[in-house]
Amino acid sequence: MIHQTTRGRTLGLFLVFLFLPLLSNADSALKGHVIVIDAGHGTLNFQGKVINAGRRMKGRLPEYKLTLQIAAKVAELLRREGAKVYMTRTPANGWRRSYSASEDNRNRATYANDLDAEALISIHCDYDPRSSIRGVGTYYAKKNSHKLGKYIQRNLVKTLQTKNRKLVNDTYTILETAEVPAVLVESGFLSNRKEAKKLADPAYQAKIAKALANGLSQYFLSNQVASIPQK
Repeated sequence: MIHQTTRGRTLGLFLVFLFLPLLSNADSALKGHVIVIDAGHGTLNFQGKVINAGRRMKGRLPEYKLTLQIAAKVAELLRREGAKVYMTRTPANGWRRSYSASEDNRNRATYANDLDAEALISIHCDYDPRSSIRGVGTYYAKKNSHKLGKYIQRNLVKTLQTKNRKLVNDTYTILETAEVPAVLVESGFLSNRKEAKKLADPAYQAKIAKALANGLSQYFLSNQVASIPQK
């Protein structure tokens, strides 16, 4: 026999996926929610030396530039849908300053904590010495971030139609410091020639933005359903 509470939650989750496609711009799901979008890397020390550029591949855009391009598209889309979006780096101010990369990553998470953000998404590009490796992966460090990561990873794989590198529990400074729900997204491999080319394509970046927006929409909708009193 199924308990009433379980049946109610199952119905609620069904309604999340039933009505989400009917929303014209996911406005009701994202409106008013505070979200921090972190464009990974892009850090100088106080002498102006680059101390965290991320991966650099010959003949390809460096990671810190790609993550900022993707993050800007994500932020624009979320704002159009009514979210209150804050960025750790912006196109107008693309460099951060810190004494070290680890200190800067802690500061990014602290920024989200101070805003009492409802979600922190840190955007990165991956690397592997094996050039054939490809796909997207999402990382989380704390229990309060697992559900967010689940929806983000599911939508990335569905939208990008690439290899599913799974949702992984791991330790990253930004994720460990964050007290709010936080995930780190590896949006593709710069070490894979075909995937690196896609990551530099504005149309593909827009698809990543759409996947992240959809994942956030479903996450917030699921939270609304979970807060409904069960009879």
